[in-house]
Parts: sequence; structure tokens; C-alpha cells
Amino acid sequence: MLSDKEIKERLTLNSLDPKQLIIAPFDPECLGPVSYDLHTFQSAPPIRGVRRLISIEQFSMPRDLVGLVCLRSRSSQRGIFASFGPLIDPGFRGQLIFLVWKPENPNLDFSVADLFQVMFFKVGEVDVSYDERKSSTAMERKGFGETKEDTFVESGQFAQY
Repeated sequence: MLSDKEIKERLTLNSLDPKQLIIAPFDPECLGPVSYDLHTFQSAPPIRGVRRLISIEQFSMPRDLVGLVCLRSRSSQRGIFASFGPLIDPGFRGQLIFLVWKPENPNLDFSVADLFQVMFFKVGEVDVSYDERKSSTAMERKGFGETKEDTFVESGQFAQY
């Protein structure tokens, strides 16, 4: 597991270095001893109490790191359940998508800004990274100005953050 110091070192590598980690936008206040706290926004009105959230942060993962996404302890203390792919694969590029639900009162409004955190782990070199898989959708997602319209950040959609 990477420490805060190791995460910072990975973030400050030259952009041509294949071991560079990108978190954009990066907020130093969100960096914990071994994790990074994510910010999310709700992308559409809830359906039957289920909210679809998207991370404000975009990720570009190097080939030798994997991210493990978890609910922060305060989220589970508030009775929130989430569905998401818990891993950010080596080679992934883009924003993360989550579905969240509060079963005790599904129509109750609650803050969705600070529910998740990600921890980073070093892995051995992979043969085929996420962005190289034929079934990958990574390169079709919004983010890093690759193939879709400008990112949410650039469009000002994060004004509430």
C-alpha cells in the first residue's frame, strides 16, 4: 500500500514517466496517511432512492498501480450502501461512477460529496492494461480531453464543490 509520501512522489513525476499517477484536480487536503478522499456529485435525480454519483477527480493510473475504492467510515455510519467497481485498474483513465442508496429513508436528502476514498497498491507489471483491453471503455469516457466533449471540471458543472 502506498503511503501519503509515496502518493505525492508518484503525482510529481514527469508526465512522460510511465509510473506517474494523475489525480485531477488534486486537493492536498484530501490526502490521508494511506488514502485519498474522493469528491463526488450527483449526475441525475434519484430513481427509487438510488443516486448515481460521478467522481470530480479524474484518474490516470500507471501500469504498476491499482486503486482500491472504499466507503469512508462516516458513510457507513450514516447508513449508506454503495455499488461500484472497487478496483481502479492499471491503465484506467477517467472518472469513477457510483450508485448509492440509503435504505432506512431512501428519499432523504444527504450530502454525496465525501463518501469514498481510494488506496493505492503497487502491482507487478501487467501484460495488458485496462486501456489496452479490447473490451475496455476507458478511452470512451469523459476525461483528459481524449475523445469526448470537455470534462465536467472545465464546463463549470462543479460550481457546488
